[in-house]
Amino acid sequence: MVGEKFGKWTVIKLTKMNKTKELGCLCKCECGALHIIAKRSLKQKTSTQCNACSHKKLRIQRIKHGMGRTKTYKSWQTMKQKCKNKNDHLYYLYGERDITFCKDWLKFENFYKDMGDQPEKTKLCRVDKKDDFDLSNCYWSPKVMSKEIYGPHSSHVKEPPLIRRLSHWRMH
Repeated sequence: MVGEKFGKWTVIKLTKMNKTKELGCLCKCECGALHIIAKRSLKQKTSTQCNACSHKKLRIQRIKHGMGRTKTYKSWQTMKQKCKNKNDHLYYLYGERDITFCKDWLKFENFYKDMGDQPEKTKLCRVDKKDDFDLSNCYWSPKVMSKEIYGPHSSHVKEPPLIRRLSHWRMH
C-alpha cells in the first residue's frame, strides 16, 4: 500500500487513526499537504484529495465565466426560472403555457454569446409573446417602454422593438 496513489493522495506510511484506532495512512497530496486518512476512505474513494485542493476545484467550477453577479446573468436566471421552476411566481405565464427557451441557452455562455451584455435600464423581452425564448425572438427592451408597447401580459407585439441585441446595431 505504501507508494500507492489514490486520486491526488500518495500513501507514505501506514499508521493508526488517533481517535478511532482504525488503520490509517499518512498521505501526501499533490499540493504537498500531509494528512492521515482512514485506509477504508482511500479504498472506497471517499477521500481523493486534501480540502484545499477540493475547495480550489469548486472555486474553478463556480467561476466559469465570471459574470455571476451581472444583470445579464440575472436576466438569464430569471428567464430559466419563469420557464422551468413551478414555484416561481411567474411560472403560470411561461412554463405553464409551455413557453421555454432554446436548448443552447441552458448554458449561460451560449446565452451571452447570442444576446451580449444587457444595456442599462433594459429587460429581456420576446418579439412574439406566444413563442419561446431564443435568439430570433429575444431582444433587450427599455423597461418603461416594454410595458407601454406590450402591456403587462399582451400576447402580440404592437410596435417593432426599439432595442435589439447590441450586435444587431453594430452590424447596421
